Amino acid sequence: LVDEFSRIAKSPLMRSVAIATRALVEASVEGELGEAGRICEELAEHCRLANLAHFEGVSWLNAALIHAAAARMDRAKACGAWAIDALAATSSRTELAAARSLEATLVAWTGRPGDARQLFESTLSELEAGPRVEFVSEYAEAEALFGDADRAAHLLAARRRDELNSSTFLVRLIEAFVAFRKRDFAQAFTALCDIELGHHNPLPGYQSRLLATRALAAVALGHEDALVIAQHAIDAASRQGARTAEAVGRLALGYETH
Repeated sequence: LVDEFSRIAKSPLMRSVAIATRALVEASVEGELGEAGRICEELAEHCRLANLAHFEGVSWLNAALIHAAAARMDRAKACGAWAIDALAATSSRTELAAARSLEATLVAWTGRPGDARQLFESTLSELEAGPRVEFVSEYAEAEALFGDADRAAHLLAARRRDELNSSTFLVRLIEAFVAFRKRDFAQAFTALCDIELGHHNPLPGYQSRLLATRALAAVALGHEDALVIAQHAIDAASRQGARTAEAVGRLALGYETH
C-alpha cells in the first residue's frame, strides 16, 4: 500500500508524505529510527510553514512515537506537544486522541502511573466510538507496562477478538505482557513466539520490542536458549537504534548471566 501511494503521489507534498509514511512503517521492523525521526520532523516543519495543520500534527506525532522507541524521551515529549497543538486546531479527532495518548504514556514512563491514568481517563471521557478502540488499547499498554495489569486486562476485555485496526499488533503484545506481569511466563513466551516477525505496521520499533519482551519472558521461564534469545534481541535493537527495546534486552541478559 505504501509503495502504491509513493507511485501515484503527484504533488511534492504527497511525495514527502509517502516518503515519511514509508519511513514510519519500515521503522516498525528494521528501519533506522534516527533517520525516520528526521524525515518526519522535516515534513512537520514543511507543513507548519505551509499552514497544513493536519499533516503537521500527524508528522509531529509520528516523530514523537519514533523518538520514544529510540529512548529520546525529551524529544518525544516536545514533538508530542507540537502534535497536540497542531491537531487541536483541526477536526482530526482520531489523531488528536493518539497524540494525547502518547502524552499520557510518556508521563507513565517517568514513573507516574497515577497521573498518566488521570490523563487517559480525562481524554477517554471526551471520545466518541471511533477513536476509543485504539485509545483504550494504548491506555491498556501503559497500564500493562507501568500500572495495574488487571486494569490492562479489563480494558482489553471489551475489544472484539476480530477487531482489526492500527492497534491490532499492539494488543497482541499487551496481552502477552499482561500474562508476564501475572507471572504466567509460559503463556507469555508462547504468545510472544506466536507473533510472526517481519510484519510492517505503524508502531515504530515494534519488532525490536517484541524480541526484547520475548527475551524477558524466556529468562523468567528459564528457557534453555534464553541467553541466545536475549543477545539476538539486543543486536536487533542496537542496529535499529531502538534504545528502549535494547535496554529491555540488556535487562534480560543481565538476569540470565547473573
